[in-house]
Amino acid sequence: MIAGHFAHAERFDDAVLAYRQASTAARHRGALQEARQFLSRALSQLEQLPEGPERQHNEIQVRLRRGFLASAIEGPSSAETAVDFERCLQLGGSNPHTDEMFATVMALFTYYVTRGDLHRGQQIVESLRVGVDAGREWWRTENIGGSGVVAFLRGEFTYASEQLEAALSILATRDDRDVEAEWFMPYDPVVLVFTSLAHPRWVSGDLTGAQQALELGDRRGASLDFPQGPYSVCYVRWLQAWVCLEAGMFDRAAEIAADMIQFAQRHGFDQSVALGATLHGAASAALAVAAGNATAPEVSNGIAALVGWASTCRLVEAKGWVPWFDGHAGRLLIATGRLAQARTQLDEGLRLASETGMHFYDAELLRLRAATQDDSDARYNDLAAAFELARGQGAPVFALRAALDGYELRGDVARQWLDDAINLFPADSTWPELARARSLLAP
Repeated sequence: MIAGHFAHAERFDDAVLAYRQASTAARHRGALQEARQFLSRALSQLEQLPEGPERQHNEIQVRLRRGFLASAIEGPSSAETAVDFERCLQLGGSNPHTDEMFATVMALFTYYVTRGDLHRGQQIVESLRVGVDAGREWWRTENIGGSGVVAFLRGEFTYASEQLEAALSILATRDDRDVEAEWFMPYDPVVLVFTSLAHPRWVSGDLTGAQQALELGDRRGASLDFPQGPYSVCYVRWLQAWVCLEAGMFDRAAEIAADMIQFAQRHGFDQSVALGATLHGAASAALAVAAGNATAPEVSNGIAALVGWASTCRLVEAKGWVPWFDGHAGRLLIATGRLAQARTQLDEGLRLASETGMHFYDAELLRLRAATQDDSDARYNDLAAAFELARGQGAPVFALRAALDGYELRGDVARQWLDDAINLFPADSTWPELARARSLLAP
């Protein structure tokens, strides 16, 4: 190999360049692990060069790309990704607004959000805004979108919606460009805007809007090269399955998850394969429960998949979004009558929310926990807390579910909850649970 000859001849600069070129070629043909190995060899050659600005510049460029590959292979919470990106911060010096530092800090945003570190995620949003205001206007969409993602995770749904809808408006007016030299995350930045926007839309009861945003993300991902294109498609599949599970479209969720598994296997994304299997297990279990067969093996398998995924994420510190998995595991455990285990799982989700500030699923966790209470008053108190929290957060879907459960528990005592929850929805909402709520209030 040419790079090896350069290294043997102690032409270290040429060896570094050759290994980077070999890495690019390997990445383009789908050999991500090989591409990462070439970059590791490039770093070993860099160590032979004298220290100075040129060496630091080259090391940052190599590490940004190696961190990107680690993220694509192992997921955004990869420890190897963190090592490379944080080393780039050390090398970048005191000026946080150079091109290299801007790219590094952007890449770290997804890493911290995936780990549930919302404080550092928000710090990055604020730091990058200075760079955007100082001449990087093209990236304003991602900066505002990042603010919306953090807000959603905190449970600030109204603000999240405002930020993400604003990001979408800016996206529609800016030119397209090749961001390969600036963007070091496995997801495409435009796809992230669409998928992130789907979250506040479904929570508000705008099912059609959420599906439309995800369809736009799917089309965008399908048009992009490997690895960001296929990786982005896998991410879209996750959110599509998520929305279908929330909307009670369990058969469609199972289809999407099965497609995600096959697609991820084809492209060698092991983490997406595992996530797809978890989602498929959850959807298959929900289908069995909906059919009145809570003792089916699909249900116990789905519970094991969800609990296993949540436990693994906690173990590797990839805590972002985990309360959602706790909630769906708890829902299935309740359906099987395993109330003590369900309560433990739901309390773990609430505890994680308290530790991280991720309150996006608190109302649903509280509502579900009510079903595990032995005492009627304790159940009512959990439902009341869930309803008030959801109403305060601007989450019609969660408020409606708490109101429906409250009405089932106390009848007309909770009738006003139903009326208030229905009025939170957009007039043209097609959210499935609305029909049942309106029928209960019909004269």
